[in-house]
Amino acid sequence: MKHEKRFLSLMMLATTALFAACEPEVTPNPPAPDPPALILAIELSEVGINTVTMNVAPSEVEALYVYDVIQQSILNEHHDGDVAVYVANLVASVMEEYQTPEATLERIATTGASSYTYNTLSPDTDYVAFAIAVNTACEVIGEATMKNFRTLPMPELCSWDVNFDELFYDGVTFTVTPSDDTIPYYFTVRPSASYGSVMTDEELLENIMYEDGMMLDFYAVTGVYESLYDMQEFILCSDTGYDVLIFAYSDGAPLTSIKKFSFRTLKPDVDNVTFSIEVTPTADGANVTVAPSDEHTMYMWDVVDRSQLDSDYQGSIALYVDAYIANLIETMGLYELDYSREMGEGGNNFTYAFTPSTDYVVWAAQVDEFGNVVGDIATEEFTTLAGEGGEVVQMKVDSLSKPRAKAERGTRQ
Repeated sequence: MKHEKRFLSLMMLATTALFAACEPEVTPNPPAPDPPALILAIELSEVGINTVTMNVAPSEVEALYVYDVIQQSILNEHHDGDVAVYVANLVASVMEEYQTPEATLERIATTGASSYTYNTLSPDTDYVAFAIAVNTACEVIGEATMKNFRTLPMPELCSWDVNFDELFYDGVTFTVTPSDDTIPYYFTVRPSASYGSVMTDEELLENIMYEDGMMLDFYAVTGVYESLYDMQEFILCSDTGYDVLIFAYSDGAPLTSIKKFSFRTLKPDVDNVTFSIEVTPTADGANVTVAPSDEHTMYMWDVVDRSQLDSDYQGSIALYVDAYIANLIETMGLYELDYSREMGEGGNNFTYAFTPSTDYVVWAAQVDEFGNVVGDIATEEFTTLAGEGGEVVQMKVDSLSKPRAKAERGTRQ
């Protein structure tokens, strides 16, 4: 019996082997090839002083992609020099406003061939033109296609001579003489500490174009220009550095690089300025008058709640004033300091500003163009009157975060 079972087993094994030998050999199918990578071909043309035309041709007409032009310095400084990081930051910013990927893609992405002419670039500046694919979830796909280029420098169509005819404590008269009387140009005056000393010429030009905007066409002139002090063309601060900034301008665009001519207003001949402070309090305000011993010295003043001074600054008016000026510069910029300093007698009639039966301190200090306190800080304490029925006025002065408003200066008449 054992022999029969063994024989049957051998027969089955042989039969299986025979059939296996007779089956045709199966060749496995080769793996499907990867789809061709998306190609975003970029062509740049008409590179000018502030212009470039960018054309993008994708290899797949339905592919989503983002394209743009960005300053090389901005890409390096804020986006690690990586286009993918820039686009991710862009997506996050737009998504915050438009909420959904669909709405975001509608704002920043496109399909098919694209062409766009940029006309607000900075002269003589390195840029990166790029295109990069994204998916429907606003995620970057693959590598960016990039082309570097540099805009052309401004032509020197015109040059200028500036003669400072007379300097004053709070102004200047000067004459601008162009090399070509037919070229229109724009000029303005800015504090050196917050403009000319800390910005490149390109940054200066960008800032003036942005800040003066609609004034440019109205105030552009041709030929010799003579400023008139008695028209208060520029009301400036004493002992402060300024720059006359000039560039040729026409049809909404600068035609030359910016030129800078520096001067300094007169310095008062006084070593230590003192202040006379008079206060007439009411229940919810006070009439304050501040008179410096020298009418040409630049100073700042304001009012602080005595309890705030004691609790937050250990009762030190010096600590408070330093923080006050630092906060002004941090929140509003050094340029605002020029508009916050005063000359001559100052003051204000505060109404609905203080709390009845409360102690306050008026302070005044000489301050230079960089925000440094010069000399001693003068103070005058007062107490507001009791209000009817002990009523507390809701509105209070927060002098640290909101410096008093000043009349605008430096407007050309």
